[in-house]
Amino acid sequence: MEDHGTPAAPPQGAPGEVDVVGEARWPMAGAVLAAIALTLLLPDDLRLGPSWVLPVLEGVLLVTLIVGDPGAISRRSRELRAVGITLVAVLGLSAMVATGLLIDSLITGGPETESAGDLLEAGAVVWTSNIIAFALLYWELDGGGAAARAHDPLDHPDFAFPQQLNPHISSPGWRPRFVDYLYLGFTN
Repeated sequence: MEDHGTPAAPPQGAPGEVDVVGEARWPMAGAVLAAIALTLLLPDDLRLGPSWVLPVLEGVLLVTLIVGDPGAISRRSRELRAVGITLVAVLGLSAMVATGLLIDSLITGGPETESAGDLLEAGAVVWTSNIIAFALLYWELDGGGAAARAHDPLDHPDFAFPQQLNPHISSPGWRPRFVDYLYLGFTN
């Protein structure tokens, strides 16, 4: 017995199929590379372990994401999502540990506190690392991540951008990109 009530899904490449246009990966990858460089710039007493451990781990996770979904971010996969969340967690924890160690250094006195220039440099590295980590966190979690937002634009997003609240100020089909989350990370 055939079921005529449910239309069959169109085959790949069929007329009428909507092509998913994913977000470009290079802004996110650039932010991760910047975070890796900032990790290398941290003074030794503001990081846990050898100076190469976190950058290597972050680099491996980034390469895994790029190999798993090269080009635009459009492939939905549990494994890629887990790698993305792991990368964000590593960057976030690294930034929080550096923040805590810098605060401890300010309270108890440390090598950075002996020179205003060294203190400002360490503070700028930690602050910028936090901005990048939180931008990536917001970007990865909002609406299920970039791939999910590409497939299913949300009517009620987790973060409400002005362009979503007032569609008259943006082009039709506007959705946030990584740079919007970077701004969100900077302002919050």
